[in-house]
Amino acid sequence: MIVLKNIINYLFGNVLTKAIGFLSIPIYLSFLSVEEFGELSYFNSLISISTIVVSGFIYSSISRYYYESEREQEFNDFFVSNVCFQLLFTLLICVFLYVVNIYYSFENGFYIFLVLFLSFMKVVNTTYFHIYQPRGESRKILVRQLFESLMIFTTSYLFLYGDFFSGEMNIIYSQVFVFSALALFIFFDVSRYLEIITFKLSWNNLKRCFFYFKEYSLFLWLSTMLSTVIYQVDKIYVKSFLSDIDMGLYGIAFSIAFFIKVFSVSLFSAFTPVLMQLYKVDIKAALNNLFLIRLMVFIPVALISLFSFEIIYFLPNGESYSGAKTILPILAFSFWIDTLSSSIINFLSFRKKTNKLVLPLIFSCVFYLFLFYIIKPNINDTSLMFLLCCNVSFFGLWLSSKMRFFLKKDIVFIIFVFIILLFDDEVFFVKALVSLFLFLMFFCFYKYSSSCT
Repeated sequence: MIVLKNIINYLFGNVLTKAIGFLSIPIYLSFLSVEEFGELSYFNSLISISTIVVSGFIYSSISRYYYESEREQEFNDFFVSNVCFQLLFTLLICVFLYVVNIYYSFENGFYIFLVLFLSFMKVVNTTYFHIYQPRGESRKILVRQLFESLMIFTTSYLFLYGDFFSGEMNIIYSQVFVFSALALFIFFDVSRYLEIITFKLSWNNLKRCFFYFKEYSLFLWLSTMLSTVIYQVDKIYVKSFLSDIDMGLYGIAFSIAFFIKVFSVSLFSAFTPVLMQLYKVDIKAALNNLFLIRLMVFIPVALISLFSFEIIYFLPNGESYSGAKTILPILAFSFWIDTLSSSIINFLSFRKKTNKLVLPLIFSCVFYLFLFYIIKPNINDTSLMFLLCCNVSFFGLWLSSKMRFFLKKDIVFIIFVFIILLFDDEVFFVKALVSLFLFLMFFCFYKYSSSCT
């Protein structure tokens, strides 16, 4: 019953949080031009990459240590040491990146400072999140997530409505305001709860932090950095190739795709505790149930994605964004493969085998760069999403080749989805090409996995 209660709280907390972010997109579009939204998307990509780089995923070892520690006070000491280690690590990397940027590019110094500042604030918030997660205090997590999302949404709207700054800077400064306020609250709350002010940092605790970082966080950090590069760095690199309009359209489509992707993964992650318990008893039953859960997640996500682009037409300047709709058929595949990859990553992490993620991700990045080089002369927003789609498929299918329970069902489902999508004549060539690519990839990996068993 306790597990079910926590699942419901995590589920509603994640889903409602992502729903607020998703609903904020039309609000932003009604105030911003296509070019301004492209700049905002570019800024958010920089934050995503910077947050992953500076975090080190050190906080992921906190939850693991909680289940292995024997005394509550022992966990509290380890948590405080981990917080100090995390913040020092983050601050040093932020300072290093900022100094490097000043040395090479003076004109973008303040812009990069905002990126690093928000990255640091996000790491502080995420670290705080992990004090409640292992204790099962999911209600506090739910309230905190909703409060943070509502604050960002409200302040962004007020800044845009008041037009205090120019264009997308209203949203950027609203994020700075919210995360600064939350970080101040976190400092007082954590210092009261764990007595950080009177805590003496011990060398043994720091050694334990380093050991658990190496054991549980290092390879997860490396793999996440690589996957973040796959998702985000293309927007930074192609900024010099795309026009402002194309960059804006790509940013809109990518933002909607990203929110729906995180929405689907959040739904899936809510069931992870139950699957992990079942995994200890019967791995085959766990994997079969995992497919059904992913299917239940995919159906509402696919429906939301179908209607999201239609809503854009009702905005005051909705016709300007209509070009973003051409990439819709590619999104369905990306969502499904993301849940496939996420599920395998969770199982590998649970079995302490996250080092197995590094090799597939390296090959995936090389594969992405190869495709980018081929398609670069005719690059646009649709071809970029096609690149992303192909690359995510390569990574997900590489992982799934090691766990054959996924493949047979996934082959049938993916082919069924894309047969339906092909009935729409819009961008037929891209859909047909993606469908053919999917079929060949699944066939090759299925043959490969069969030969390995």
